[in-house]
Amino acid sequence: MDRRRLLLYGSALPLTAGLAAAALWRPAPDCDTLATCAEFELRSGLVEEAARKTAEVLAREPDHFLALLVDGGCAELRGEKERAAGRYERALPVAPDERLRPPILLSLALLEVDLGRKDAAARHLREARGFPDHRAQTAYVEAVWEGSFGTPEGALARLREARAGAGSDRRLRAAIAGRLARLGAREEAIALLDQGGDDPDTRYEVARLKFEGGEAENGLAVLTRLQASHRSWLRRRMERDHDFWDPIHERGDLPEGFLREGEAGRGPR
Repeated sequence: MDRRRLLLYGSALPLTAGLAAAALWRPAPDCDTLATCAEFELRSGLVEEAARKTAEVLAREPDHFLALLVDGGCAELRGEKERAAGRYERALPVAPDERLRPPILLSLALLEVDLGRKDAAARHLREARGFPDHRAQTAYVEAVWEGSFGTPEGALARLREARAGAGSDRRLRAAIAGRLARLGAREEAIALLDQGGDDPDTRYEVARLKFEGGEAENGLAVLTRLQASHRSWLRRRMERDHDFWDPIHERGDLPEGFLREGEAGRGPR
């Protein structure tokens, strides 16, 4: 199996894998090839296609590491949190390298927070803390845990720890800024986003902050520019965050046809 690098991505576990053109077009693909194709499809937003391939792999090799992770990612994007957690739990003991464990542990912890499993989430966070290279990501997930089971002060402390270690990770910085804003540290969040670039995660959080601050027109302008360059990405992200966007859509601050079905899939529900 090719060497693979795993990264935490929002609330779903994305995977990067070396894709060899020759392997992609084998007439009778083996499990590794099928799983790699599924990973590529998941990253491209083809969730159902990826899930069909992982089902085939897992029927042949129930403990296939990459297939378990990709199938877990498909389940997360479909809102099947119990299934996703189960897949990640099965992947942990078959990880081919200890260094692959932290992103899985953190994805599990995020799911367990969503599922109300306080102790299970804390247990996985304690293990993730043992990997120094993932301290900033771990602190961010700890902030999510604090937001559900701890205190706002605890969440802010963990977010500031995460911010100090985020370095050039724009995606992580954008996620930290979003949580800071929702905890009332709006100026701190804006300052952090100002350090970012023009990547989609940063622009998305800027748009959210604009809407939250009553600047719907400016927020829509940011979303419209983002839609022009990352339409499918934006659709999936807004669907995932529909609890935030639904009220905005209902009060008319988003145009009726914004990301409508038939153009780029369903927009905010």
